[in-house]
Amino acid sequence: MLAVLKHWLSDPPPATIFEITETGVTLARLTPKSRLPEKLVFAPLPEGIVESSPIRQNIHNVEAFEAALQELLQQTGPIRKKDAALLLPDNCARTAVLDFENLPGDPGERLSLIRWRLKKAVPFDVDTASVAYQVQRANATGKQFSVLVAVSPVEVVSQYEAAARKLGLVPG
Repeated sequence: MLAVLKHWLSDPPPATIFEITETGVTLARLTPKSRLPEKLVFAPLPEGIVESSPIRQNIHNVEAFEAALQELLQQTGPIRKKDAALLLPDNCARTAVLDFENLPGDPGERLSLIRWRLKKAVPFDVDTASVAYQVQRANATGKQFSVLVAVSPVEVVSQYEAAARKLGLVPG
């Protein structure tokens, strides 16, 4: 019963998902009920339009990148919901698994602790970076918690999000 209630109370994933690579952009439009792709389209990008890096500008031709996103949206038809997920190129972010004996219950304190642990592990300012994490209870490692973390400079993330916003989407 608790699993059913949790399912009903959780936010559904965005109906529009863009996966961005250096070679192109894929758009998956999900069905509302099954959450499986009802449409899947790909737009190739000319070489050099996107070069993924956590420390440099990623989009070198904003107009060509926006045109590729617009082409995908035209192929899939009108969007009912404006929320969208952007799956950025792998090299834009750094990932790590951090082990903790204890984690604060307060999300703000937890995020501060994670940022502090990452400070020397990434080549950019962690305090202003975009951080996503997932906590797992550890079993055989002797630690109580393992935290999977993805961190990327906010300047890099904002390049991709700005292109989506220009098309009327709400990335998140």
